[in-house]
Amino acid sequence: MLALTAALHRDALIINLETVLRGRDNHLRNLGGGIKDWDTHIINLETVIKEKDAILNGISNSGGLKALLIFYRIGERIFPANRRGRLFFKINFNTINNLRCIGKSLIRRP
Repeated sequence: MLALTAALHRDALIINLETVLRGRDNHLRNLGGGIKDWDTHIINLETVIKEKDAILNGISNSGGLKALLIFYRIGERIFPANRRGRLFFKINFNTINNLRCIGKSLIRRP
C-alpha cells in the first residue's frame, strides 16, 4: 500500500513537472518572438541613423556651411564678444530690421 501511494505521488510530481516544462517552453517561444521584433526594430534604427549621418555629412561638407563658418569667424574678429562695438552693432541691426518689417507691414495694408 505504501509503495502504491509513493508511486502515485511520483506520477503526480512527473505530471506537474511536465506541465511546468510545457509552460516554460511556451514562455521561451514567446520571448524568442519578442527578440525577433527587437532585432528588426534595431535594424530599422540603424538604417535611420545611417541616413541621418549621411545627411549630416552632406551638410558639414557643403560650401554653404564653410562660408557661414568663415562669416562667423570674421564677425567674431571684428566684433569680439562682450564688447561695446558688438552691442552697438546688434542694437542698430535689430533697429533697422524692425523698421524694415514695420515698413513692409504698412505698405501691404490697403
